[in-house]
Amino acid sequence: MLFKKSLLKKACMLLTLVMIITFSSIGAFAVTDTKTVTENTYVQYAGTDVQADQFINQIFPNISKTRNYNDGVYSGTLNYSRYYVSSKTLIQGTSNIYIWSWAFVYTGEVTAELPDTKTVTELQHMAYGGRDGEAATFLSSILAVRPQTINYNDGTYSGTLSYTRYYLESKTLIQGTSDVYIWKWAFVYEGTVTYTG
Repeated sequence: MLFKKSLLKKACMLLTLVMIITFSSIGAFAVTDTKTVTENTYVQYAGTDVQADQFINQIFPNISKTRNYNDGVYSGTLNYSRYYVSSKTLIQGTSNIYIWSWAFVYTGEVTAELPDTKTVTELQHMAYGGRDGEAATFLSSILAVRPQTINYNDGTYSGTLSYTRYYLESKTLIQGTSDVYIWKWAFVYEGTVTYTG
């Protein structure tokens, strides 16, 4: 009996899980955005100091001076800028043979065509443990204080999203009980946000 009371007490505690899922649709492509990107390519070699020096001098003329960049949004050309020794590790059992690693650095400005506005849908999730009547009371109290608008800012777009609806995502019976459930709701916010760079 004590176990059951303890379980019910725990089950009726408020479990707030706020998870944000964002969906978006885009408007007309009207903004060209740029950013600077740096990428490294690594080359490794095992040898003495003299051998490593000869190796790097041998491969250096064949290192590509440019490379293409495309992350699915931004694209452009990166230019070779420099190289440096990123690590030098003595091979165990030797006195002068190392594993060398060089980083070849490419940098450049890449561009993207971005919409000036986009429509965003954001889901906020909330969970609660309790019986049917308790869950209904809890939901009513949450709806009474839930903000009707929220601010949106992903570093590129910002604006205000408005609360539109909620729905029950799941209702799961807690093991060892006959009428206590974990309820999970999604609260939907939608709106048009503007490019801010």
